[in-house]
Amino acid sequence: MPVYAARLMSALTLLSTAAPATAADALFRSSFESSICDQYSYAVESNDTVATYDAVVLDASKSAIVCGMMNPIDNVDYFRITVASTSTALIETLVADGVSCPGGPMSVTVYDAAVSPIATNAGGGSGGCASLDGLNSQTLQNLAPGNYYIRVTQSVFDPAGTPPYALDIRLF
Repeated sequence: MPVYAARLMSALTLLSTAAPATAADALFRSSFESSICDQYSYAVESNDTVATYDAVVLDASKSAIVCGMMNPIDNVDYFRITVASTSTALIETLVADGVSCPGGPMSVTVYDAAVSPIATNAGGGSGGCASLDGLNSQTLQNLAPGNYYIRVTQSVFDPAGTPPYALDIRLF
């Protein structure tokens, strides 16, 4: 429930101010726009290995959204974030174009700097998206400062094409 309360507060803040939108506002805005990914940068291929990751820069609110596509089926996207101070993480894939997560269930895995997995979720979020909620998972609480890698995959190929996904990253 705390995550939904935080999202509601973000939505209310967006409605009551003219301040620039942050990644934390994206969930609310996505229901009114054709695509979250119209406003955010896309992953740069080839980011298919931990050695070729895309670096994600967190904004002042310690959040970011980056968009990607899972095409072909064996595509894997790796991202790296740098945690500046002890934090709890919320990392999830989002519906980017008003449909279920692209191509079926998605999976997100977080790795520490030594590339050892510390948390994973497959399709446990809304619409087959993946969600890792550090507020309810001890493995994503009190993350020490340093680099962390995020791996995004999907399990089903859609021959009609794969719409983009959005990766939402927030640190508290």
